[in-house]
Amino acid sequence: MYTKQDLINKLINNNKSVNFETIYCSLTNWNIEPDYIDENNIEHYNDTSMQKLVHAMDLKKQGKSDCEINSMINNFKTNTDSYINNENISQLADLIVDRISGKLNINEILDAAKLKRDNEILAHQIENLIKNNENLTSKVNFLEKDYSKFKQIYGPVYIKLF
Repeated sequence: MYTKQDLINKLINNNKSVNFETIYCSLTNWNIEPDYIDENNIEHYNDTSMQKLVHAMDLKKQGKSDCEINSMINNFKTNTDSYINNENISQLADLIVDRISGKLNINEILDAAKLKRDNEILAHQIENLIKNNENLTSKVNFLEKDYSKFKQIYGPVYIKLF
């Protein structure tokens, strides 16, 4: 964005034969309007305004009248606006395609949620296995203590010692 003074300074720096009054009058005569005026009453122009002004000044050098230039600039504005609208429509279409293809991302998210649920189930099963292992360990320890009270007599025959 350019303020009117920035716009004028840039054009003067690029083209030494142009002066402040010429540019100021050109903006007014050819209906090149600012994009917005801020609270300090400073006018702001965009790159399209800069291009229109440069185009208008080139047409003036070619000897075109202000009426012809104004007509051509308004046509330039219409073509630029339709290009901008087409570009906006293209960006919007790309955004819609991204959203639609985002359904794959939703499926991935759902799959991840299923995996998370599966992980929770597995964690619960592991906790149960650890508890069962602790119970079995305590039973084995008890049986080992109890086993020491028995003496083998013959083959699978044992007697309990008191």
